[in-house]
Amino acid sequence: MVCPTFILSFIRNSRIDSKEKDTVVLSCHVDSNPYPSEFQWFYDDVLLSSQSKYTINDVTRDDAGNYTCTVTTVFYDDTSATDQGIVHLGVQYLSTVNITILPSRINEGDDVDIHCKASGGKPGPHKIELIFKDESLATNDSQELHHKITDISPGSSGSYQCRAFTNFYDGSEEYSVTQKELVVYYAARLIPGDDREFKAEIGEVVDINCTAHGMPVPSIKWFDANDREISDEGDNFEIRNHQPIGNVITSILSITLADSTYYGSLAKTEITESGEGGVTALSDNAEKTQYADLESTMDGLYMKLQKQSEERIGSGAKDYSDNPENGVYANVENMPGKF
Repeated sequence: MVCPTFILSFIRNSRIDSKEKDTVVLSCHVDSNPYPSEFQWFYDDVLLSSQSKYTINDVTRDDAGNYTCTVTTVFYDDTSATDQGIVHLGVQYLSTVNITILPSRINEGDDVDIHCKASGGKPGPHKIELIFKDESLATNDSQELHHKITDISPGSSGSYQCRAFTNFYDGSEEYSVTQKELVVYYAARLIPGDDREFKAEIGEVVDINCTAHGMPVPSIKWFDANDREISDEGDNFEIRNHQPIGNVITSILSITLADSTYYGSLAKTEITESGEGGVTALSDNAEKTQYADLESTMDGLYMKLQKQSEERIGSGAKDYSDNPENGVYANVENMPGKF
């Protein structure tokens, strides 16, 4: 009578290492005569299979532990012998990464703290990295890092990624990743165009563009020099507002020329903090204002766009240099309810 002797395939010792999502095959190879009549695979005393092989597809960390293969051999005299072998399955997996950005509401000029932290994982990560626009901002040979952005600008808006890198048993390196959007709120700004010259006859239609960007997306209204809003219901004006593209919006004022006058664009924004009154928020740099100067010429009206600096006043009042009494301007405001 010979009791079966176990050789656990896959590897020769009693431990198998794997990574999550791998496929693991456990096999019993038995040296006995006659060949065993029964195979049984157990995990925590739960019967898994009655075959010599047991396959685990898409292995998870919950599959780690001890697996027992029990075999029974029946001899010529109807006696039997039973033996078993144990293999430990180790499952390696990536850590979980969290990213925190403070403050939760970020205005242009604020100082911002970004914190990346990895937890869990087997083995733990050996490096953590902060990525912005496919470039590395910071790395640390540990499970967390801190990064500070001082005097933040709108160009720092976007998606920030934290990546935690892990070296596995087979020499491979993989990383887990999480990302978070950072939004910088800022006052509306005009996008100045190139200087342009137009010639037009009285009665012709001239288009003047006002393009602005801001966060939230600005809205554009046209006003005359006396702060009277221009509507597209008048005989001489038509306003076409385009759908925003990202945080950029364009408004076109079509004017049927009646006489010589001035036209311009002005950007400002009203930012209302929660629980507070309206506050006029304007950019630090002097913004450009575009004027269309229509002058009489022998062949009609001549219009030239000129750029003039305009200082902003906290109340939102306008202070023009060399500004004529008659004219129109575009008032650009951040849309309410977007903060």
